[in-house]
Amino acid sequence: MVTGAVILAAGASRRMNGRPKALLTVGGTTFLSLLTSTLRAAGADEVRAVVSAGLRPAAAALAVPGLELLVPPEPTAEPLVSLKAALTGPAHQWQALLVQPVDHPLVLPRTVRRLIDAYDGGRGKPLVQLRLRGRGGHPLLVGATLFDELLALPEGREGLRGLLREDPERVAVCETDDAGAVSGVNTEGDYRRLLGLEQRRLPISPPR
Repeated sequence: MVTGAVILAAGASRRMNGRPKALLTVGGTTFLSLLTSTLRAAGADEVRAVVSAGLRPAAAALAVPGLELLVPPEPTAEPLVSLKAALTGPAHQWQALLVQPVDHPLVLPRTVRRLIDAYDGGRGKPLVQLRLRGRGGHPLLVGATLFDELLALPEGREGLRGLLREDPERVAVCETDDAGAVSGVNTEGDYRRLLGLEQRRLPISPPR
């Protein structure tokens, strides 16, 4: 199965005082670099990161192997716009897409691999969501049968979050015990907690 992955990293990071989450570090590695390695190690054939125009020079300077950088067509932090930007070009060859917010960097490669394996190639439910004791996790797997539907959604819609809530019958659940899948960074306090989780996990780089 040809699997693409998109790292959503175009947000404004307002609650982090404008510090780009993609450039935050954990275990000596930027979130952007770590997630690219994780997704590749899990089996993603192509990895794209959607970043803001202002972040692109710094992200490009990281020279992350195997990562393609994209800038959305208009300046926005709306995830749906970033998702549409990722569903261009080679995306028509993908049978599934992993959607990974940049602020959840500690998900393990084995967790992502399990998510991919839980997808049945479009014969059943087109969305597969990680869950840890009832909490939704990341990444989310989207089957190719939903690509056209997502591209047709108007701006202002919730996109994948709306689909998860409005049509749960299309969602398969992949249970996990990986705390990294549900450990996001929205504030400085979240970041400190994430670093504590990383220290309990050492070593985390390179991913295995």
